[in-house]
Amino acid sequence: MWDWAGEYTEVVRAGAFAESLARTDLDVPLVLAHDSLRRIARTTNGTLTLTEDETGLRVLADLDPA
Repeated sequence: MWDWAGEYTEVVRAGAFAESLARTDLDVPLVLAHDSLRRIARTTNGTLTLTEDETGLRVLADLDPA
């Protein structure tokens, strides 16, 4: 990646998502194009599932084709 200081690499370690994923009080929305008004799935209604696997954060969304 790049920013004003130049090129850099970010490393997300295994288990980095564990604390957040363990919380049941969060409503996590999946938004379209960073637009918070265009929520296309969410954890509280079961259309968005977030889990951590061997690769990183797994995002599974049940989207309405309409």
